[in-house]
Amino acid sequence: MQMTCASVKRQSGEYLDGSLHADARQRISAHIRECDSCSAYFEQTASLRTALKSLRVQSIPAHLITSLRVVASRERAL
Repeated sequence: MQMTCASVKRQSGEYLDGSLHADARQRISAHIRECDSCSAYFEQTASLRTALKSLRVQSIPAHLITSLRVVASRERAL
């Protein structure tokens, strides 16, 4: 079964996560090898995912957590 660009891109997350069944993964891989547009899309998506994973996790300042809890408590009381 031939894959369309739309169906390949719809499954890109699962493909990059490695959570697709072997047959679907094989069909997508074949499509990517033949389709320059999808190949570029997957390269960009994989690169973006790598960049996002490398970002430093910011901690929330304690005073902000306290302020948000106070606001939430007041809202619940209303």
